[in-house]
Amino acid sequence: MLAVAANNVKKCNISAELILSDAAKYEFPSVPSVVFLFNPFFAEVMQQVARNLELFLTRVSMLGTMCGLIVYFCGGALLRAMAFPLAFLLFAIPIPVLIYNEIVFPLQFVASKFATSTLEMLNLFPIMREGNVLILPNMSLEVVEACSGIRSLMSLLALAAGYGYLAERSTVVRWLLFLAMVPLAIISNGTRVMITALMANYIGPRAAEGFMHEFSGWVIFVVATVLFLGLHSLTIVVRKKLGWLPKDGSALAKAKVTP
Repeated sequence: MLAVAANNVKKCNISAELILSDAAKYEFPSVPSVVFLFNPFFAEVMQQVARNLELFLTRVSMLGTMCGLIVYFCGGALLRAMAFPLAFLLFAIPIPVLIYNEIVFPLQFVASKFATSTLEMLNLFPIMREGNVLILPNMSLEVVEACSGIRSLMSLLALAAGYGYLAERSTVVRWLLFLAMVPLAIISNGTRVMITALMANYIGPRAAEGFMHEFSGWVIFVVATVLFLGLHSLTIVVRKKLGWLPKDGSALAKAKVTP
């Protein structure tokens, strides 16, 4: 049937991508698309296809609706004033599956490579790496999707965006803090994987799961936050020494409240 479809497309001289896949499991692109299903399906399959299509669009359309209502009732000036709070809501929308899958594996690879390189440098025990699997003397430790750091990365990015907006007046420094959180989050997650490998080697496999594994995630998150705050303090000190800020000034934004 795919060959028949390809022949029909060729005859009609149209530009189309032909995909042979399970319609219920196919991940639709986030860009606007026209989809033609070659075969009729049972109702259960079509319902799953509709859910795959509508889930992300429904969430994003809610934000678009809010922007439209603000413009309609209050004008564009209020929309511009609320640009950041509205854009911040994007952090509440899960990443589309298509983009999520493209991000997760590289993060797994980077975390496992960072942990392996650091442990090799420390030379505490023999260690090897195959893809995202750390091979320890007595066991293998796989950096699975849940340990890729994507959740902590998004949480820390949201923290950086909100903190920069509320605590910093310079747009350049806001972007610097936001972008600096990416390597901070990646290094922090790689450090967590390294600590997990250390505990698994010296304590046992149970250290790589359960409470100790979850607790190490909380600790690393706090450490990343402290480093982020330290970076902001460093930018304030540097700007004061360069004369970009008054000696007795502060980089913290001051909110003006009117009755």
